[in-house]
Amino acid sequence: MPSKGRREPLPTLELDIENLALGGKGVAHYEGRVVLVEGGFPGDRVRARVYKRRRNLYEAHADEILIPSPMREPARCSHVGICGGCKLQGFSYPEQLKAKTSQIEESLRRLGGVEHPPMQPAIPAPDIYEYRNKMEFSFAVDKDSGDLVCGMHYAGRFDRVFDLHECHLVPPTFGRIVVATREFLKSKQVPAYHAREHTGHARYLVVRRSEFSGELLVNYVTTSAEYTLRDDFVSMLREAVPEITGILRTVHDGRSQTAVEGKTEVWYGRAGMTEQMGVLRFDLSPLSFFQTNSKQAVVLYDLMLKIARPTGDEVALDLYCGTGTIGLYLAPHVKSVRGVEQLSEAVDMAIENARHNQIDNAEFICADVMKWLKESSDSLHESNDPLLVVIDPPRSGLHPKVPALLLAARPCRIVYVSCNPATLARDVALFREGGYLLESVTPIDMFPHTAHIECVSLLVPED
Repeated sequence: MPSKGRREPLPTLELDIENLALGGKGVAHYEGRVVLVEGGFPGDRVRARVYKRRRNLYEAHADEILIPSPMREPARCSHVGICGGCKLQGFSYPEQLKAKTSQIEESLRRLGGVEHPPMQPAIPAPDIYEYRNKMEFSFAVDKDSGDLVCGMHYAGRFDRVFDLHECHLVPPTFGRIVVATREFLKSKQVPAYHAREHTGHARYLVVRRSEFSGELLVNYVTTSAEYTLRDDFVSMLREAVPEITGILRTVHDGRSQTAVEGKTEVWYGRAGMTEQMGVLRFDLSPLSFFQTNSKQAVVLYDLMLKIARPTGDEVALDLYCGTGTIGLYLAPHVKSVRGVEQLSEAVDMAIENARHNQIDNAEFICADVMKWLKESSDSLHESNDPLLVVIDPPRSGLHPKVPALLLAARPCRIVYVSCNPATLARDVALFREGGYLLESVTPIDMFPHTAHIECVSLLVPED
């Protein structure tokens, strides 16, 4: 027995992994405790080292796979195990879909109070590799050597980056750009940004490719520290990857760890690119939000249309509208669209996209969704037009006051596009308390091999 005041040492356990939790960790049980296991897949028997203990929960890492799951398969990527991205790579794709569907269903049951969630079959991605049209690669100072590194973050570490040599979620050209840039900057002894000390130059390398046009943009995100190698940098990239259509530099001196802030200048070629969704075309700036899986985004929007069942008489609200893609996709099928988004750059792009596609029944408003709903509640409530609401919120879901504000307007249908089953379930509970039924939930896999899952849900009035 340990001495009084001394904690019992954390154990190493042999565990059978039963299923997957949100976030991609395996779930096991030990002496009445739930154990979340990094690197464990359902069907595995593992030797797991516990690194965190709570009253009824252990968190552990699978140090050894004693008996591999029959659902395991060889992983393509050499970085599996250290990269925080593809946590499910090595687990068969059909089983990934089953696990993600189960996570949504369990969240709705446990957090949303829906005893029998109306789940529809999950829609798989058409491509499970090389599907991303955008990736942000980080620069950092290597902890051991002090050299510049460029690639992805180690799993669970915001301050450590490993040199990327391959990534199978993006086209091969992305890897060529990363390697060429890294070697050039190291040869010129350009210092990487140091997050803790707030020093250095190179912060991020953002690469985007249009599925529609093939345009390829590189955005080099740096601090404003003096940099005299612009021409050499452009020449190097153009020679290494001739397909590049635009090279840009964004200056970001803030401490926030993001690649979408700052002033951007064009160093070569085009400042933006064009993407297509169905019959619509969208002009994108280097910092624009756009669905990162272009092919599956079309499937998502078609599903949204099918579930929304527009008749042509509705006024549609597109809340958290971003650059307006959902609202513009809806516009030909409804009387009018009002999109609300608080990021002014995104609203400007939405307005431009409406003009570019000759859509004249959509307006886009720069405002906080909750504040706009408060100010517009009377006009929404008094309107004789049926109200169709489409919500595509961030991972944090809706502000707690938003459901009540929406319900006061009694929309005929609410389509909720979610990337987080937990916040979806929480918000569904609020809509159900307000007299709405959850009619259907359809998982759609936008990001194979990752722990992320989206779904499209329909809520309708009970009466």
